[in-house]
Amino acid sequence: MRAILFDFDFTLADSSEAVIECFGAGFAALGLPAAAPDAIRRTIGLPLPEALRVLHGIEDRALAERFRAGFHTLAQRIMHERTRVYAPVADVIGGLREAGLATAICSTKRRDQIERILARHALGDHFDAIIGGEDVPRHKPAPDALLLAMTRLGVTPETTLYVGDHRVDAEAASHAGIDFVAVLSGPSPRADFAERSVRAFLASIAELPALLAAR
Repeated sequence: MRAILFDFDFTLADSSEAVIECFGAGFAALGLPAAAPDAIRRTIGLPLPEALRVLHGIEDRALAERFRAGFHTLAQRIMHERTRVYAPVADVIGGLREAGLATAICSTKRRDQIERILARHALGDHFDAIIGGEDVPRHKPAPDALLLAMTRLGVTPETTLYVGDHRVDAEAASHAGIDFVAVLSGPSPRADFAERSVRAFLASIAELPALLAAR
């Protein structure tokens, strides 16, 4: 193993409070009613147009762009301040890097938001690459973000692991040809990963070092 790639939301951090508020701003831009918070949480990790389709049945591209604009206008103001990075992250990522492993984040979240969150928590130097939603033409479950991360890290699928919390993370890993570990620290239950290739299930990334040591 040479590199570990991570999803961000519900894998390394919880920004759901801010995301729910930003969804509200996006819905308001379209004159739509708010969605239930639990329903929104289950879409975190999906591209925003897909989340809009799931929550309100809207597939129109122009409306999706208005929704995205409303979301991001508020997100730029509140996302970095209202995101809670999980307590084990600093020690786990630091330990992986001390062991000689490269680390990267592959997320549909905007890279600039992730960078601001990491900087706020003194984690800006813990990752060798950050691939956000603006960096690739296709979002998960397409493998574009993972493939770009591997290119930047100079690693191959055979030496790479992806850690995430959502079925689209598992699908992206499969399409990229790399192993996947599911963390159950978000709203996705184990059943959501049925019929998908999962190397292991963890309660949180705190259990990742023990899994790697057992190889």
